[in-house]
Amino acid sequence: MFAAQCIQPEEKERISHFMFQKDAKAAMCGRLLIRKFLSEYLKVPYDILQLKRTEKGKPFLGNIDCLQIKPTPHFNMAHNGDFVVLATHPQAKVGIDIMKIESPSGRSLETFFNNMQRQFTEKEWKIIKRQPSEILQLQMFFRHWCLKESVVKALGEGIGFGLDRLEFHLNSYPLTNDQNVTDTVFYLDGKVNQFWIFEETLLNSDHCVVVGYNFNNSDEESFSNLQCNHTSHNEINKTDDNSEENMLSNSSKSDEHFRILSWQEMVAGSIPQSPPDKDYWLNFNSKPDHPFKR
Repeated sequence: MFAAQCIQPEEKERISHFMFQKDAKAAMCGRLLIRKFLSEYLKVPYDILQLKRTEKGKPFLGNIDCLQIKPTPHFNMAHNGDFVVLATHPQAKVGIDIMKIESPSGRSLETFFNNMQRQFTEKEWKIIKRQPSEILQLQMFFRHWCLKESVVKALGEGIGFGLDRLEFHLNSYPLTNDQNVTDTVFYLDGKVNQFWIFEETLLNSDHCVVVGYNFNNSDEESFSNLQCNHTSHNEINKTDDNSEENMLSNSSKSDEHFRILSWQEMVAGSIPQSPPDKDYWLNFNSKPDHPFKR
């Protein structure tokens, strides 16, 4: 009940429409994480932050002009399985995605892959299907999926085109809990795009997480005009003090991982924006926790 008091009324209303408790709790945690980060990073009172959404649903800080803060940090959140995750960067557009590595419910792996056939390139499917076990094939599948989703979410436009236009060349696999991979190369329509860098890791050994950073400073970048550069992989790795890769390493070193917050840490500093709502709590408790799996 306290969590619902600490978010904006419109977000509280939106979350009330989730059918399952697990999804409602994940969405609520995501809003609390965003507010906690912005309040602490920008050093502004928790209750004056006004979050809004773009037409495509991406959250952003809506009252930046009133706060007189520039530049505003970029942020993005995702949830799946057992985690809600938040990624931020002071300069680069950022997108994050997480997927629990588990077998599809009620379908064989072959059927699941066939249904997703159009989302990946021929090269990507070869890498996915040549893994020696089903669990490693699933890890590779969800890794590629999270890579693509991180681009979609960083640009904040939704999936409005074929994901098979995006292709990722992996240089380190399989993923493990103790590594933070940053050497994956992004191709758009067969051409290397040097403005993107990706961080990949596992949480709890069974959740694939990818953070995508877009260091193209153009405000006009979208799927329709993503800038591609005819650049080789070797050229991408040759960086200088002002390169995109060094910008990333200065703010998110490869030995840093996600910090897991307790409930007490997440709500520390929260300021209620509305009174307790018993009916809201009763509505939440009336929902099933999660969908029934056949």
